[in-house]
Amino acid sequence: MTPSRSNSQQSASQNPPPARKLRHRLLPWFLSGMTLCLLYGIIWTHPTRLFPHRIEISGIHLYSDRPFSEADAQAMIADTISRMETISGWEPCEGLSAFICNSTWRRRLFFLPCPKAGGLASYLMPHCFFSGGDIARNQLIRYDGKALTEERTLSYFLAHEFTHIHHERMVGFWRLHRTPTWIKEGYADFVGRGNAWERPEAKEGFLNNTPEMTTPVIAPYLRYNLLFAYYHTQLGQSVESLSKSPPSLEEAEAALTQALTGRRTEG
Repeated sequence: MTPSRSNSQQSASQNPPPARKLRHRLLPWFLSGMTLCLLYGIIWTHPTRLFPHRIEISGIHLYSDRPFSEADAQAMIADTISRMETISGWEPCEGLSAFICNSTWRRRLFFLPCPKAGGLASYLMPHCFFSGGDIARNQLIRYDGKALTEERTLSYFLAHEFTHIHHERMVGFWRLHRTPTWIKEGYADFVGRGNAWERPEAKEGFLNNTPEMTTPVIAPYLRYNLLFAYYHTQLGQSVESLSKSPPSLEEAEAALTQALTGRRTEG
């Protein structure tokens, strides 16, 4: 009996249960994944070494992987600040930085979460990343290498992403996370582009669903700008109050439609 028991124990030790085998197989993959995530987090929060060309202007740190002239950078940053002055009392928060990723590998590295985005804001550190930029011409370079030649300039994109960071500092990360996209993007576009309520063609376009008011599908910025502008400039609601008690997109669009059609009837 004793030898038999010894043999069964030896057999069990040589043939561990399937669950233990699975753990042994998955552990290296888990550790490798955790290491990659840690390295990616470090790169995202400390990216300065990957951008050799840099300058600080009026409290804004500008980094690029391509050389640029100080005069061009000053003009672009001055335009950005003039847009940010839409926010009463705005000042750059400590460490506010813009990183311009012209090379393909940098773009892929920093835009892994949203590969087709023009800009991304990091709330943990006040860093913003851009898919590329011609600072001399004040143009954003898209993910496909093409320059954006419409009214949204590179300084527009800086102001847009800086507004996201300001919004987070104002209401907190969790409240911002719960704020509807139309408010977050509408506010950022309002600051970066200007007040869409002052554009008659935007109001007509909203009522007629013209392409400029319905694209891009993921976030039609001018449409959201008009919605935000209506609540902010016409109804007097602050960004904080909209973030605290936000109307849904459907409610906001219904309210704006009623306001615009009422004006048309009165006219």
